[in-house]
Amino acid sequence: MTRRGIIPSRSSHGFTLIEIIVVLLILAVAASLVVPSMKGIGRHREIQIELRRLALAVKLTRSRAITINRPCALILDPKNNSYRVETLQGKVVEGQTEGSSLYEGMQDRTILERTLPVFLHFHRLERMDTAWRRGSYQGKDQEDMDGLWRIHFWPDGTGDDVTLQLRTDEKSSYKLRIYGLIGRTEIYEG
Repeated sequence: MTRRGIIPSRSSHGFTLIEIIVVLLILAVAASLVVPSMKGIGRHREIQIELRRLALAVKLTRSRAITINRPCALILDPKNNSYRVETLQGKVVEGQTEGSSLYEGMQDRTILERTLPVFLHFHRLERMDTAWRRGSYQGKDQEDMDGLWRIHFWPDGTGDDVTLQLRTDEKSSYKLRIYGLIGRTEIYEG
């Protein structure tokens, strides 16, 4: 004769192995749906960080030009997906014609050099002013003769007004708007 309080009933034994397996399968399916969407969040954050670094490189270029009283340029290399800040050491030659050298005895000194992540690429550079301030550019040229894009800043703090467009492998588009007169940058998505 058994007493009810001494021998446990079937309901107090815990979970069966089948019940535990079913719950683990449900959790695995839910996790497989959530993890891919989390990768997109990490990629978006990484893009935002890289765009902020590029904006800081613009500010560094402008600050450097003012500080050392020499022209400086943010040089973008679309082929190698990289950019660098250079101090232009040559003598400025005013009023050059299109395609000719802006500096006499140009000797560049690289201050900062960085490569973009493999999924982010320079897509287009649009100059907002119709005639470049120092006379070497006319119109909205996209590239210099050597395939590099240059954003110049002068010792008085002014620089090129440009919009730089970047794209990801997924064809998402981002714009970095640079106001050359005041050195302000804005980042836009889309």
